[in-house]
Amino acid sequence: MNRIRSRLWKSDVFVKDKQNVDAALRILQDEERICMKEWKCEETVATRVYLKMGQCSLRSYTERDISVKERTKLAWASVVFLRFWKAWLQVSGYSLENHFISSQTFDDSILSRHSIILAMKIFSIYCPHQPFEPWTFGSNSCEELSSRLRGFCRGKSNL
Repeated sequence: MNRIRSRLWKSDVFVKDKQNVDAALRILQDEERICMKEWKCEETVATRVYLKMGQCSLRSYTERDISVKERTKLAWASVVFLRFWKAWLQVSGYSLENHFISSQTFDDSILSRHSIILAMKIFSIYCPHQPFEPWTFGSNSCEELSSRLRGFCRGKSNL
């Protein structure tokens, strides 16, 4: 059997492809945190909170029917969480290398949350009459479009 108790595949947990977008989307769902809580509530609390913050970030970029205020709250919640987590570890004397995400992941996470908030601000100033659609940002949207078009081949029409 390739599926574990939750809706995850074993390959989602024992990762070989670290850029598997579908696996990331599955692990950030509410059902996965519920399953972890039922399995080992006390031992999975930190992982569940971290995944919840990942879900907040994902929602800030992908939710289509939320207000700018809600989008900002979703993005900023994970910034606050990561900064408090890091500060708490340092004040408590824990090693960041052993008890925290990598510095690259931390920096990327903070920057991505700041970037959506700045994008909303810039968009409101320069494109106030256009819809703000952050789910179209990034290369994954391009990859999905290309796969639907069946790729681009030099010298051949896709139509």
